[in-house]
Amino acid sequence: MPQGSIVYDRLNARINKTVRGKSAFDGVRFRDTFENPHPIGGKNRQKCTHRAVSSSRGKRLSARPMAHRVGLSVISAPPVAAASARHRSNSWGPSRMSRQLGGGRIVADAAIGRGAGSPVARAASQRSGFATLVKCIRYRDVLILQGAPLMGVAFSIRALTSHAIGDLALFVVASFLLVAHVFSFNDWAGASTDPNDPNRSNEVFATKGATPRDVLLLSAVLLALSLLLFAQLSRQTVLLALAIAALGVFYSHPRLNGKGTPIISSCPHLVGGVLHFLLGYSLFSPIDPSGILIGLFFALTFTAGHLNQEVRDYDGDRLNGVHTNAVAFGKTPAFLAGLVVFTLAYTDLFLLAGMGVVPAALAILPLVLYPLHVASSVRTLRGGLSFASVSRFQGRYRMLYGVMGLGIVLALLLRH
Repeated sequence: MPQGSIVYDRLNARINKTVRGKSAFDGVRFRDTFENPHPIGGKNRQKCTHRAVSSSRGKRLSARPMAHRVGLSVISAPPVAAASARHRSNSWGPSRMSRQLGGGRIVADAAIGRGAGSPVARAASQRSGFATLVKCIRYRDVLILQGAPLMGVAFSIRALTSHAIGDLALFVVASFLLVAHVFSFNDWAGASTDPNDPNRSNEVFATKGATPRDVLLLSAVLLALSLLLFAQLSRQTVLLALAIAALGVFYSHPRLNGKGTPIISSCPHLVGGVLHFLLGYSLFSPIDPSGILIGLFFALTFTAGHLNQEVRDYDGDRLNGVHTNAVAFGKTPAFLAGLVVFTLAYTDLFLLAGMGVVPAALAILPLVLYPLHVASSVRTLRGGLSFASVSRFQGRYRMLYGVMGLGIVLALLLRH
């Protein structure tokens, strides 16, 4: 068997002597290293160094090794005449570990009365686990998808009263939690395939120390909190939120395989785009034909954006055997299909402005921004549809839609 280091994860130490009424462990720093060249079950010859150094006097104090030659390295300690320790391990492993606590000290748990099973240790472990899960949320993607529901709020709100502001604040939090649930569930569903994608392997939740079970639990908690907040607003927002969550499950769950079914994979985005807009629209207005027509613009935008994302993730999806539109029909056809759907979205906004469903001034936006979108698409095609190239294209058209969103808000303010 190869040599390896043994970690004493839980270390029970007992100090038999104290100096001047203080424990020999007060104000000290310990470092324990255990080497085990033999497997468990045989003669475990362990060797450690046992030394004590006093920074106050610069003296090196030696101590007689015990049966297992266990040693303690003591730095910046008060003068200690003699110290002995007894170590007992409940776990063995092929690694080396130093445990560091507050104040820059490295100490044994038992030496300071902080056993692994103590309430303090459990609380610290829970805080660490919570922080790990929070890091798994895809904040950038979640914030980008807040555009549609917030536009729905902008189209439906009539007066900015204190009550409306309170409802809006509650809605923003609930909407964020809902979309975070959708993405975290998608991450859980891709736990076995995402690490194989060279463009995503460094960002998967496993690199942050989370397990699939943890992420699934996070997704469930996010959904529960979101629905709880939506329930404080109205019944229709709860129903819309449930419908959005159901679409996310249909798209992401491995057994349903909506993501890996060509053409079908775009349906949740087409329907979901309308639902995301109506989620915000229903906050201050009943759902009506005008709301659905405006929501169609966001549905087409969602669908086109998803087609571009499939082109971007082509290499990873093909490697994992996920039959997206790009994998099934090719990157170029899928990219061109996305451009066609984007064209329909711009056309829809122009027609809505002409019909009076949205402010007439918004007809200017497609006339100005669409040519820029086409030029950027041609540039991306000529440069090759690589992951980096399509990612840059996504950044450019998202900026165009950001300008469009500001224009919509400004037109709505002027209308009121």
